[in-house]
Amino acid sequence: MFSSRVLLRLTRRKPRRVRQPLRHKLPFQDHNSWEQEHKTRSLEWIRKPPPMGFKSKPFTEMPIEWWQSGLGLYLCSLERDQLEEWALKALRPGVDRATQEHGNFVTRDENFKELMFQRTDLRQAILKEAEAAFGILIPNEHKRMINSIQNLVDWFLQRVEIARPMPTFAIPQAVDLFLETYSAERAKKTEQADKWKLEYKEQTYNPVLHGYDWSLEKDQEPHAWMRLYVKQQAAKMLEEERKRVQAEKEKVERERRKQESLKALAAKKAKAMAMKAAMEAEKAKKLEQ
Repeated sequence: MFSSRVLLRLTRRKPRRVRQPLRHKLPFQDHNSWEQEHKTRSLEWIRKPPPMGFKSKPFTEMPIEWWQSGLGLYLCSLERDQLEEWALKALRPGVDRATQEHGNFVTRDENFKELMFQRTDLRQAILKEAEAAFGILIPNEHKRMINSIQNLVDWFLQRVEIARPMPTFAIPQAVDLFLETYSAERAKKTEQADKWKLEYKEQTYNPVLHGYDWSLEKDQEPHAWMRLYVKQQAAKMLEEERKRVQAEKEKVERERRKQESLKALAAKKAKAMAMKAAMEAEKAKKLEQ
């Protein structure tokens, strides 16, 4: 069926390409020996996990144009339906201009929101007008997904949501103190265990790095969530303690008021009895006369 030459051609493999060393070393490659360099070859494109305070929200800050003009703060103060109304009102004149120039038609109030645009020139004109109306640039990857006025309004609402400042939770000093104590105790407890672990790791093969080096394992930090959990628990405990102290104070206050009212009642009673005795004495004196 095949000649021997063809079979040879089919079965022969080309030699593997020699990998050149990387021009710029990656952050975790702080090694200084050839062996260490080749251990981390499989992790060339692995990225370190983000730091603890990292926010995964796309644009956490407000756009600089909104910040400078003061429009951002105004938009953040509006509700969702008010925002939608504002966006439609701002878009209307520019979109009318674009449709007249590039589409030879005018939209009415009732069908303005349903307007879809597929043609390149019309679409580009509308997006340009929208950028002018909103006062910020729309990224290209978002522009590709916008093909109607409804999409534009949705994008705007989402952008305002992203620009809204995130609430900050102030952690009381007592919680920090509690956490310091907790961390110190935990460190003391785990010190010996860590020593044993290190001893074990030094004589154990690491299947990820293909060697006996476990130093990169720490980069993953599997228990990062624990800190937040402990902070929350500590805050909860402190809140419960505060409520208990408050309840005790209120109880003491109620008791004090009760005693005061009883004293006042006793004094009133004594006064009434004295007045009654005086009246009886006066009556007896009159009878004697």
